[in-house]
Amino acid sequence: MTSELTSICHYAGDIAAVAIVSEDGLLREYGRYWTGSGNTNLWIDENLLVLEELYSDVMERLQYDMIGRYCISTKPAFHTGLPDMTLIHVALPLIGSNTRFDNVSQVIVFSFRLDSIAESSGLVGKSSQDHTYGYLTDQDDIIIYHADRQYIGMPEEEYLQGTSDMELHRSLDYFGWKAHILIDVDNIREDVNVMYREGLIFYVILLMLCALIWQLLMRGILAPIASIRNAMDKIRAGNLNEKIEIKGSHELWQLAAEYNDMVDNLCRQKQETQRFFLEKMQSIEQRNQAEREALESQINAHFICNTLNAINYNVMEAGNDEVSSLLKSLSNILHYTFSRKTEYVTLEQELEWVKQYLHLQKYRLMDQFEYEINYPKEYGEWPCCKLFLQPFVENSILHGFENIERGGLIQISGHVEQDRFVIRVSDNGCGIRPEVGQALQSILEEGKSLKLAEAGSGIGIQNVVTRMRMYFGERFEHEWKLLRGKELVSPSGCPSRRRIEKRKFLIRGLCLYGGHKLQHA
Repeated sequence: MTSELTSICHYAGDIAAVAIVSEDGLLREYGRYWTGSGNTNLWIDENLLVLEELYSDVMERLQYDMIGRYCISTKPAFHTGLPDMTLIHVALPLIGSNTRFDNVSQVIVFSFRLDSIAESSGLVGKSSQDHTYGYLTDQDDIIIYHADRQYIGMPEEEYLQGTSDMELHRSLDYFGWKAHILIDVDNIREDVNVMYREGLIFYVILLMLCALIWQLLMRGILAPIASIRNAMDKIRAGNLNEKIEIKGSHELWQLAAEYNDMVDNLCRQKQETQRFFLEKMQSIEQRNQAEREALESQINAHFICNTLNAINYNVMEAGNDEVSSLLKSLSNILHYTFSRKTEYVTLEQELEWVKQYLHLQKYRLMDQFEYEINYPKEYGEWPCCKLFLQPFVENSILHGFENIERGGLIQISGHVEQDRFVIRVSDNGCGIRPEVGQALQSILEEGKSLKLAEAGSGIGIQNVVTRMRMYFGERFEHEWKLLRGKELVSPSGCPSRRRIEKRKFLIRGLCLYGGHKLQHA
């Protein structure tokens, strides 16, 4: 039996002792904290009277079949050897597998640690900041548990005398006890005031910190705007070289980067405007000079044309058709060049003039080259600048056929490419010297012609490009390329088979008339 009591006592940590009592008194007792430790048992002396009362109460409940066949006692509250341990005792009828309640003869009494139960349940105790206190009272309003042991056994009325704390309680129906909580309102109010003052100080500090952070953030955010404003002031003063130093990647700094791109575009537009203005002035100056020269040579030009026509009649009467054809071509060239008041002609007129010019050059150079002119006839009425092809044809003759005696070929072709009309002048000559090619490329791409003008060449090409830009505006495109071309078989003057260079001049924009694209009929 002792081993069974030991097992029951150690089954739960809140059980302090187990005892079995019968009509004859205490049969067996085991104390978890005092048996075997040299301390006396719990149920001795006057405590035996309490044990007998518990036995009598349980047996009476069984006899009258009362609801709740158990009894609870808070006495004895302590063990003499363990005064810090508060005890509560529960007496139950001891029955076996074959025992019924009507023939029970023994009662088992469990002694529990009341302090452990109360603290683990959270019903009573003391708060960490001394704001609330909890305690238990029995049916007689006697304090049976309190965190401060000096109040155990004291009547509740006596305990509450002289205190202003708020008291709350709740009944524990099964035991007939009450769980009480005392709230120290003054202490809580004082702590709340302290928390309010500390919170107010913290809030003020936090508000100042937020204001400082906001100021720093706004300064960082608005820095690009200040930089843009300063840069705009300098640009307003005429300084287009002012750039904003990019110091971040957020949207305003991206705006500053876009501002820098805008300034670059303004600089480029300014340079383009200056270049266009310079070309315009050069064109006006060249036009004025040409008008003066035309006025000065008008009388001589008419005289020469009339004289050539008179000679041509004599040659025709003499039956020399070849010389007559040459004189007629020369007369038409001079008449086309000097007699027209406007500098704008049709494409058919311009190509017809080039054809007569090539005819004379071919005769002059003793059939050094042949020429081909092909273009869609429906574009013959399209407007263009007068004499815009002559400088390129002349360069093919002077530079392309410089070391060729026979086999040269000049091709002039026109075709439609997307929404533009393209004219290509090409030859199969030996090419031009590198320095001359670079100078011509500079004229076409950058408008630089001073060095060539000083050398006596390149003026015609620069004049044509300037006039074409003025006539067609930005829609005019030009392209000058030195390309490797086809194989050439020449009977003399050049190797029989060799790689040669081909020059191409691409003029786009001739399909534009009066500021609008002409549609094919």
